[in-house]
Amino acid sequence: MSHLYADPAEPALPATGFKLDLSKAALVVIDPQNDFLSPAGASWAVFGESIVENNTVENLEKLFKAFKAHDLPVAVSPHYYYPHDHDWHFGGPLEKVMHSICMFDRKGPNTLENFEGSGADFLEIYKPYILDGETIIASPHKVYGPETNDLALQLRKKGVSQIILAGMAANLCVESHLRELLEQGFEIVVVRDATAGPRLPDGDGYLAAIINYRFLAHGLWTTEETIAQLQPAGSCPSGRASRPPALSREPPMKIPARYEHFVFGVVQSGLTCAVAAAIATTPHALDLAFAGRWLNAWALSWVSMLPVVVLAAPMIRRVVRRMTVG
Repeated sequence: MSHLYADPAEPALPATGFKLDLSKAALVVIDPQNDFLSPAGASWAVFGESIVENNTVENLEKLFKAFKAHDLPVAVSPHYYYPHDHDWHFGGPLEKVMHSICMFDRKGPNTLENFEGSGADFLEIYKPYILDGETIIASPHKVYGPETNDLALQLRKKGVSQIILAGMAANLCVESHLRELLEQGFEIVVVRDATAGPRLPDGDGYLAAIINYRFLAHGLWTTEETIAQLQPAGSCPSGRASRPPALSREPPMKIPARYEHFVFGVVQSGLTCAVAAAIATTPHALDLAFAGRWLNAWALSWVSMLPVVVLAAPMIRRVVRRMTVG
């Protein structure tokens, strides 16, 4: 059924131009709890097919791992019900279902009695990421959206204005968080294969969510696309710094071969004259009258340079030959 969720070949909606800024981005995961994501959870019969099809459990772990590896903020918005929440006088269809199957139930806000491993507990494979002392664990939301918890406050206090959104369930809590956080001024990308929805005769919740995400979110990415965006500029996916592109070079100047002997003579004579001049003038550098004796000194210096010229000749010829073509 995955073709049902594919994006249109020619979308009518414009691109948002969203650019991820890692200095102000955070991963926000909704309800990463057993009652949604475990085969033993209270709602697996309704959500399990979509979870397996999207590889949701594994993709959420990839996101947790990637954001932690890059030392980026991670926040969790959990869903808990306490005994007094079951005394509400009214509720929507899914609220009634959740209460009837004791979904996300806890003994109370001030106790962890029977919490470990319960449906309200976090999925075991996520605990190393969530319970590391760094992850923001917001107060519980009570229906679907973050209006009833402190998630937005926690993100603002951390300087976050861009959210990578994932978790459960696609058309319920994830979409409600998307809508409210948009109203709060956040830029939001939804990770399409790190969520899932209910499948009932009443409709496919994941399909409904995907359609709305296209209309609402600043981006709709896969898990792999999201992780690729976390790579800093100038680095490879492996984490190694990428090599700068090779600089283009002009080919070296070449001299026609017929001028080789002429060039050799010029270079040899120039080198000889330069060194001889240095020898002739250096002893008289402080003698204001040395100019009159310069020619005599030059001649003597040139004669003294003959051994050097003879020894340097092969090297000069090799250099000249490298400069010639033909």
